[in-house]
Amino acid sequence: MKGRQLVIAAVVVFFVLFTGAKIYASNVAEEKLDQFISDLSKFGNLTYESVSVDLIGQGIQISDVVISPINFAHKITINEISIGEIDQDSEIPLFLDIDFNGIEVNFDELGSDAKNLIALGYEDNLLVNISASYEYDQQDKEIKINKLQLGADDLGNLDISMKIGNIALDWQTILSNHLEATLDEAKISYEDDSLMVRLIEKMAQDKNEDIDDYKQQAFKLLDSEIARAKDEFTKGAISELKDFIDDPEQFSISINPNEPWALGNFMRIRDPQAYIKTLNVKVDSQ
Repeated sequence: MKGRQLVIAAVVVFFVLFTGAKIYASNVAEEKLDQFISDLSKFGNLTYESVSVDLIGQGIQISDVVISPINFAHKITINEISIGEIDQDSEIPLFLDIDFNGIEVNFDELGSDAKNLIALGYEDNLLVNISASYEYDQQDKEIKINKLQLGADDLGNLDISMKIGNIALDWQTILSNHLEATLDEAKISYEDDSLMVRLIEKMAQDKNEDIDDYKQQAFKLLDSEIARAKDEFTKGAISELKDFIDDPEQFSISINPNEPWALGNFMRIRDPQAYIKTLNVKVDSQ
């Protein structure tokens, strides 16, 4: 399965569970899920092992899910789907909290891309995790994306959070007036779970060098880039990258403009330094 097919598979999974989740009320019953599966049969087949419901809230856990979309060569296997909460009364939910844990991706489905992972020491398959959580304030016309996460066990996690203002939550407005929406804040972070460590080890191995020696050479190159940099942001960003290479835990880029930034500005301003200053961009490693 190529990268494009993985994206398609993720979209199919999200659409299926997103649509199905709107059926459930706090007293979700397994019969309703079975009825949903029956209605879904024209798009594909879905099976599961068990369904459990959070008696305190409206959380639902669906275990050992297998989705077989029509005209799609591979089955999609998911260890667990957890639906924390979802607005069932709106065309586009005003709030949503959903996790797909353990989407199995077999190396046989990755084709030539599997060679790179095998070279890094990964084996039979990957367990991919996708999470999304957001809430919309109708009065302020503001959507807060608390979490939009894509990751894999033993690789790492990419997490995006942001707050967007001046936006109506309906498809027509989003498509026609999206440039008038404002970016109030945003953060993109990567948390390593051995991928970066393996990459550094592999690059050192390819050069027949000790890892520490390889890092020191890389640090010298980065130090020379810092010395040549003409602005403080670039100096600081390279320094944070250096710290991340030395101890790969988390690397993040945050945006906190002094006032809401209209998305249309991205079409008008060409100077990268203007973006960095106006959006108050920060780079950090932990």
